[in-house]
Amino acid sequence: LFAAAIRISSKFKMMMNFTNNNSFFDVGAVTHIVHYLRDLLYRLCWVDPVTVDVHENVRLKEVALRLFKQLRYRQSRKRFCHPEVWMMTEISGNVLQTEIMNQVGRSTALVREIPFVIPFDDRVKLFYTFIQTRA
Repeated sequence: LFAAAIRISSKFKMMMNFTNNNSFFDVGAVTHIVHYLRDLLYRLCWVDPVTVDVHENVRLKEVALRLFKQLRYRQSRKRFCHPEVWMMTEISGNVLQTEIMNQVGRSTALVREIPFVIPFDDRVKLFYTFIQTRA
């Protein structure tokens, strides 16, 4: 399963390199891919980050992150799905803030790698918390 997901993600990422904004893929299909990648990354980065140490999972996480970021970059240039599709709403802003202050790996990795999955208001609260703790 992991090997197939890695191959599919790698091929889709390669295909995206050769498309421009005007000849993009079927929007419905791409939105499903965004959902799939978001849910996969939620599991790999948040729910069960310890198992990411397995070589297959590390590779899957790398490929999924790259493709997810590439799709998000494409979304920033030409919107193809609703902004809420990118959000990991399952993650509590308070839990995230507490874990970041305690330097828990999964939270810091999430903020460092894919901050756009965190709702804007929660990112602002994190920013102000950083300012208060650094002052």
